[in-house]
Amino acid sequence: MLVNEILPDFDFCERQEIDVSASSENVFSAIKQIDLCESTMIYWLLKMRGAKIKTLNLRDLEEGNFKTLSEIPNQTLILGAINEFGTQAKALADLTKEDFRSFNKEKFVKTLWSFQLKEVNGKIRVTNETRIKCTDGDSLVKLKNYWGMIKPFVNKFGDEALKLTKKRAERL
Repeated sequence: MLVNEILPDFDFCERQEIDVSASSENVFSAIKQIDLCESTMIYWLLKMRGAKIKTLNLRDLEEGNFKTLSEIPNQTLILGAINEFGTQAKALADLTKEDFRSFNKEKFVKTLWSFQLKEVNGKIRVTNETRIKCTDGDSLVKLKNYWGMIKPFVNKFGDEALKLTKKRAERL
């Protein structure tokens, strides 16, 4: 899997799956089109964190901290971000797959978010995976404490992204 080439070693990982009754083309298109704020739960989670956004789609993510690291049409989409822990400070403005893989400056956290498609029993199984790697021990200790609080929301966020993808793909 491509995610293993980009971030094989990680400290935290969450994975969700959903089966979709649509073509891989429609599913991939839906992934690239979804607005995460269409989910009331995601919208309010972001508002509670102080986000001043009305939409959260792929373009919004890429204008923020996430960058597309790899895309295989109708199969895989991998986004990545590198931030100093506890801040929105970006490590690299123009992030490439190679930059992401090799980055190891202390006090930073690397986040990989992927969507992978695979045909299973005539449906498209979408796997949504979040991997996080801390670049030093201090960041890892801080994130372990923080992760205990946010893990349920990370899981819910992933579940909601998959539900929105399924709904959109099955309408296309």
